[in-house]
Amino acid sequence: MAPADYIASLARDPGQTALSAPLLHYGNLALGLAWLAAPALVRGVKGRIPTVVGALRSALGLVTVAGFVLYDFWTGGIGRELDAGTAESLFESVNGSPGLAVIGIVTVLGLVGPLVDYLGLARAGVTSWWLLVPAVAALAASASMDFSPLPFAAFALVGAIPAVVVGTRLIQRNRAEATA
Repeated sequence: MAPADYIASLARDPGQTALSAPLLHYGNLALGLAWLAAPALVRGVKGRIPTVVGALRSALGLVTVAGFVLYDFWTGGIGRELDAGTAESLFESVNGSPGLAVIGIVTVLGLVGPLVDYLGLARAGVTSWWLLVPAVAALAASASMDFSPLPFAAFALVGAIPAVVVGTRLIQRNRAEATA
């Protein structure tokens, strides 16, 4: 999405931004914490290191995204308070900061975290190797095209399949240990 379109969309409806930004913020924080539970599924040495590394990368990436989402309030505010050209110029100036570039790299590395987790869990025999297919396919598809809401929603649903399987395994393991 072009910066001007992004600024305009957030400035257009402050109520929607006030709803979506906190939901995305806390949702990403919760997902980051949830990934830290994935290594508990691994029994033994096989797959332990990639699962721990993937969990940490996932958590760090999701916490970074959670911080970026709060940036939406600022972006919407400059879109409402400044003329369009000044708002876009300020937005691009902030986005051009070397510090934000580093944070952006951390976020991208966080996208790879779940894939590393799925590799580790498959290596440990917790999940099937086929679980990588929807995750890689959704990530590759979303990286290969410009943003469009409906296809990206579909990619998110397909990409969520492996995370749902991991979450289900965590619940099953917890129930099995509680009854034992």
